[in-house]
Amino acid sequence: MNKQNDKPNETHRETVCNALQLFSGFLFWFLSFTAVPALADAAQVVNPHQTQNQIVQSLESQYSLKDRAKMWGLTTADFKRYLWLMKNTPSGHWYKKLDPAEVLALNAKDPDQMMRYAKVQARNMHARVTRELAFDRIYSKAYKALYPNEKPIMSKDLPAGQGANLQSGDRLWLFVSVNTPLGSFAYQHLIKAVQATPNTVLDIYFVGKNLSQKAIQQWAVSAGIPRDLVNKQVTLNYGESRFESLTKGKNVNLPFVGVIHNNHFQPISLSSVL
Repeated sequence: MNKQNDKPNETHRETVCNALQLFSGFLFWFLSFTAVPALADAAQVVNPHQTQNQIVQSLESQYSLKDRAKMWGLTTADFKRYLWLMKNTPSGHWYKKLDPAEVLALNAKDPDQMMRYAKVQARNMHARVTRELAFDRIYSKAYKALYPNEKPIMSKDLPAGQGANLQSGDRLWLFVSVNTPLGSFAYQHLIKAVQATPNTVLDIYFVGKNLSQKAIQQWAVSAGIPRDLVNKQVTLNYGESRFESLTKGKNVNLPFVGVIHNNHFQPISLSSVL
């Protein structure tokens, strides 16, 4: 009686074992199939052999044209034209260091289009310079609080800027372009320092290639420079070569200000004159 009952039990155990083996095999196959792509994806996300530049390039490629255009205050169509100009025209060689709106303005089809791009660039530069000036002021205060007996160390390659404390015989140099945001504001503050100090001159240098005398005169009028000051307390000059000589090819924002004292040029902190 017991032997007869054992046979069904053995059969049942064999059936269960076979089922478990089949399920285990299926589970192993399923996990193997799904795990490989997951591991591949993980390898794409975190690759210890990628250089920093490769990681940055990978991230940049993920941005859509719409996102990149929006970052510069442009439409997608504008940004596509900028990319085309940089790839298929001499602009790609001439204007490597210029912002997209500047390149588009220089390749504008008419004055209205140039004005539209100039306004975009003016807004972008105003926002940038405003942030940099705010940081410059806060950085100076922070450094002075931490090291009151030391001269602040600036992060830029050029020497740290001084205030516009003029002495008789000094000359102030102001470097701008005809589209420089804050350029006229810098002039208005610098001319006050010149007029308050005897025997000093403000030399305004215009940076940019193929600048016309008319463009310089229009800038002077818009900045409010009286004609009777020109060539007396204020001079207007072409300054591309002088600017390149001073900055030695470094990326220096405009307006750029300095003082000539005892035939030595010393950069001035822009925040000290605004």
